[in-house]
Amino acid sequence: MSPEKIPKPEQEELPKIGLTNNVIFRHVFASRERKGWLLALINALLELVGTDAFEQLEIIDSIQSREHLQDRDAVVDIIAVDGHGTQIHVEVQLINHPGFVARILYYWAKLYSRQLNQAEPFAQLRPTISLVITDFYVSEDEQRLHAHWGLSCRHTKEPRSNLLALHFIQLPALNEQDLKSRIKKWVYAFRHGREILDSKEIPALLLDEKELVMAIEEAKKVLVTDEDLRQRALSQEMMMRTQISIVAENVEVALKRGRQEGRQEGKQEGLQQGLQQGLQQGLQRGELEGKLKILLMLFRNGSLPKEAAEEQMRSLLGQNYDELVQSFLGQLQ
Repeated sequence: MSPEKIPKPEQEELPKIGLTNNVIFRHVFASRERKGWLLALINALLELVGTDAFEQLEIIDSIQSREHLQDRDAVVDIIAVDGHGTQIHVEVQLINHPGFVARILYYWAKLYSRQLNQAEPFAQLRPTISLVITDFYVSEDEQRLHAHWGLSCRHTKEPRSNLLALHFIQLPALNEQDLKSRIKKWVYAFRHGREILDSKEIPALLLDEKELVMAIEEAKKVLVTDEDLRQRALSQEMMMRTQISIVAENVEVALKRGRQEGRQEGKQEGLQQGLQQGLQQGLQRGELEGKLKILLMLFRNGSLPKEAAEEQMRSLLGQNYDELVQSFLGQLQ
């Protein structure tokens, strides 16, 4: 049964889906058959032209790791390698958290170190690039559209190696008064992806980016023709929306507590500690509540039997939010 058939009293407004949705992003840009679209995205966002631009890419298998926050399997969105061995990790991150930069460096380190087999010389190591599209400022003192971090001399600021490169494309930094450059057109598509995919027309300013136009058309098509993918994308969007809302609430509580502790202790550390604790709790609760909301929605629209929904909800007990889980179990009527 489709989401449109949810009974009116129980129906929850379904969110729109954009290009930053992980399910859609991977479908569009992680396909080996459509690797030219990923190549165009990377060159556009890294602002590479002429001889500096990547000419070819091969998409390779993603690496897996354990995220400390939820102790669950996590997969880096897309990994590609060019003809000279340079590795590029591409992902979308919509929610900031205290361990974000550390996680990106961890993924980078795993990619970089896995290049060599035993007894191979270090001179064979090739540059490894992380390209992350964020819906927040990674650093409040660097609010630019394209933030590039690398290895440089502390005193002279001169670059010392191209082996490490972290690129953050910060969506909030887009100046929509000037959308002439290639990077700004792609960022505009990601920032307004929900409206673009929901509209019949593609904005005229994007039409000269043919790979971007094809990516948008593919996303539009698959959301209509592939019900399983659409449901997975909706689930991802609902979970993300829940996380953002709950994180915001917990951050506000944490700020108040941190300010109070800071005044009592006379230290800035009190504020920082409270804020970080709130972020961690918000992400944990948001992840859990997002899953519970999705299970409840699937039960109510007839896609998931009551017994299966109850079993999956009970499997989430014991994660420090039993009262929350029990409240959703009570709604399976």
